[in-house]
Amino acid sequence: METGRRERKKQQTRTALSEAASALFAERGFDEVTVAEIAAAADVAVGTVFNYFASKEELFFDRLDGIVAALTTAVRDRAPDTSVAAAFRGWHEKELAFLLHPRGSRRSIRFFRTIAASRSLQTAEIGIHQRLETALAEAIGSDDTASLLAAQLMAIHRTVVAKCRSLLLTGTSRPIVARKVEALTVGGFELLSTAALDYQPVRTDSRLPRRSSKGSGSDR
Repeated sequence: METGRRERKKQQTRTALSEAASALFAERGFDEVTVAEIAAAADVAVGTVFNYFASKEELFFDRLDGIVAALTTAVRDRAPDTSVAAAFRGWHEKELAFLLHPRGSRRSIRFFRTIAASRSLQTAEIGIHQRLETALAEAIGSDDTASLLAAQLMAIHRTVVAKCRSLLLTGTSRPIVARKVEALTVGGFELLSTAALDYQPVRTDSRLPRRSSKGSGSDR
């Protein structure tokens, strides 16, 4: 019971830090806000911030660990008749749905606007894309083919999210943005070869998918 209370308290502190930082970043911009100000707004010591986040950039991208976990889980735990590309596409579309959710689109606009105004966040974002690509490759397999496929799939994701960002920041309505990014997603996957869409790595664990000529990536 005590462990449960400690975990709830830690989660509450993490959430308080995230919410305080988001409010300050939205009001004044990422580069103008200090860690000390975030700590004060959350009513914690400065050292407490670094117990939860290694840097201010990590605090801004506070969803990253969950995003990486969701991506790797989607690929590793996919059904036996689901290709890597199809599993990835499911994750990709959930991320887009999160960005474009009616109750969260304003938050997404603030998020994208803050990145657009900060060179340090833009640099951090490059590292985030690389982390996602590396995690995806490791979830797919351990050979060069896994790395090549991961690079192709992440290129689609980055391009579609960049389009989503551009449209939202220029005032395009959410329904129109949703239609445009869906069309871009479809086009991106249509450009992949049949081999990429159907790829199923050989697995030694019997609980995981085996190589199959049947792929589900090309019919979505």
